[in-house]
Amino acid sequence: ERDEASAAEVILGAGRVYAILRELRTVFLAEYLIAPLGAEAIFASVPGEVHGIGATIAADTLRRKGWDITLLLGLGHSALVEEIARLKPTMVGLSMAQSAMTFPVARLIVALRVRCPQVWVLVGGPVVTDDPDVARIVDADAAARSIDEGVELMENHLADLNRLRSDRA
Repeated sequence: ERDEASAAEVILGAGRVYAILRELRTVFLAEYLIAPLGAEAIFASVPGEVHGIGATIAADTLRRKGWDITLLLGLGHSALVEEIARLKPTMVGLSMAQSAMTFPVARLIVALRVRCPQVWVLVGGPVVTDDPDVARIVDADAAARSIDEGVELMENHLADLNRLRSDRA
């Protein structure tokens, strides 16, 4: 209010406050929400993708529903494959904002099929709207044109997994 801070200082301070609030949000959500068995996934940006906002918003959307979401942004191909293999998820959501990411996504999915054969892969983002056949092209299990559609697909897949678990029990 007194104009004592530069624009850069204000932006830096706001970024720090946002980071703190972001960390606290997941703590508060975890106290109130109980997700179904197995409601966990990894969301990642495709190596080379510069837009991580879609994956971040999708992750936040599922966290609000009680899901345990690990968000991986900005990793290279090998590092991303290694991290996903280490975490052993049942579901991975990949964000594709540009059609130029089709080959990197296909390459990533091939690597995941080899390292994590159990993983179910969802692709989402503007590319899916532009090319509804992209899931088949990159060998994904599903594709979502919107976050709401992605959430529905993941919830349905989780319900199928939990039915299989209960049938085996």
